[in-house]
Amino acid sequence: MSLRVFHEPEPGMVAHTQASKLLTKETFDSWLRTGTHEMWPAATKLVDALQKWPASEDSSETGFALANNTKASIYDIISADPVRAQRFAGAMKAYTNSPEYDLAHFVDQYNWKSLGSAKVVDIGGAQGHAGIALAKQFPSLSLIIQDFPSIMEGAEAGVPEELKDRVNFMGYEFFEKQTVQADVYYYHWVFHNWPDKYAVQILRALIPALKPNAIIIINDTVMPQPGSIAQWREKDLRYVTVELALSPSM
Repeated sequence: MSLRVFHEPEPGMVAHTQASKLLTKETFDSWLRTGTHEMWPAATKLVDALQKWPASEDSSETGFALANNTKASIYDIISADPVRAQRFAGAMKAYTNSPEYDLAHFVDQYNWKSLGSAKVVDIGGAQGHAGIALAKQFPSLSLIIQDFPSIMEGAEAGVPEELKDRVNFMGYEFFEKQTVQADVYYYHWVFHNWPDKYAVQILRALIPALKPNAIIIINDTVMPQPGSIAQWREKDLRYVTVELALSPSM
């Protein structure tokens, strides 16, 4: 109640607010539960991870690994559990419902129309929310959404009927060699979750499929130098990170 999620209109009565109403929405519920079930336990182990693995760039040497008593990365663990995978995918979709992460920024700030009839591969696209937004606005684009099968489970049901011939899903782990030859490959909020050495591996995995003039688009957060922007803005930007905020390589 002190955070105004619920309120007390009279002594002894608990009432809902517009904020608590959001909890009934599946994507918002997934976002909240990902924070409480995945991110918070990992955050409480961050200092332990820093002490155990100082300056590590290994994705399995993190607060998340300690919290889950595992040597695997956050994505290996979450993708192996259908419930956690669907919850995580829902959380990613919830971000696009907020103004600062609205997909309009992604769709409108690149000249997609200039590509003509292009095949576009959305790597790490989860349930396809970004790819579907592109397909809606640009009828000449065909989309292939790639991610862990467990994260994409049931995603086809969310594709509007008129887009089903242009939006398809394909199981793919982005450290594997890319097998789809396309005009455009894009990474939407992927690299901020990985230390540099893994980001290089992800990009190198594209090489076998790249054809002349293929385009690689990266849409992600670039962190400013500490103290170079307003403190409230810097704080918000640092909230964007997931894996890096839980690992010694931050």
